Amino acid sequence: MVNSRTVMSNAGTDGYGLDHTVFLQFSAGNDTSNGALSNRVMLKAEDVGISTSRQVPQIPIPFSGTVTGESTALSIDLGVARKSVSINGIITDQIIKKNIDGTEVIVNLTAYEVAQLMHSAVDASSFQRNQNFSRLFILYPSRVGDNYGYRAGIAQNTAQDLCPLVPFDYKSRALDASPAQIGSFASDDETSSDYRGITGVVEQFSTNFIAGQPYIGFSLTFTQSFVFSG
Repeated sequence: MVNSRTVMSNAGTDGYGLDHTVFLQFSAGNDTSNGALSNRVMLKAEDVGISTSRQVPQIPIPFSGTVTGESTALSIDLGVARKSVSINGIITDQIIKKNIDGTEVIVNLTAYEVAQLMHSAVDASSFQRNQNFSRLFILYPSRVGDNYGYRAGIAQNTAQDLCPLVPFDYKSRALDASPAQIGSFASDDETSSDYRGITGVVEQFSTNFIAGQPYIGFSLTFTQSFVFSG
């Protein structure tokens, strides 16, 4: 899931720009002065599944079928939904750039080291801000902005490869949104350092080591939530 032309236009500083469209961010957050890769792990995602399920309790209405010939139920919408993302892909050697309390490190980890780093991060709690993942980013091409107008320089027939990339989240466009909505629909003015993405936790992460292979297969599940300490 890489659109090299558009993603590379979001290049960060110090020669470490954003070259993936799916990536995780540590709770410590991206350090804007140290490039788009800072405190992030890039994911070579082969497929991304996004699941949104509403939880609406239903109460059958007694005798409704007797009176009308059609039974029905009463739905009580409590405004509750479960939102999760499943990702499958591969892990290869990767440059990891960490900025921890002003100390910057840049290293090229083997695929096995990246896998170990990620397992360690999933094992950590949200209190370990330099270790724990708290945000997932999925960049996708977008023609239409917050006001249902085409984005600058974009028309209805603009090819997807030429559209700007914006981070997936659950915000509605302005014409659809509740007056109480916090934040607005994703803008193409966001930079690679301050993408909002999806907040939450990695609930499951698994890897598959195969002898003789230079890469490692992985799968993970990320669940959207507000993490108090993250």
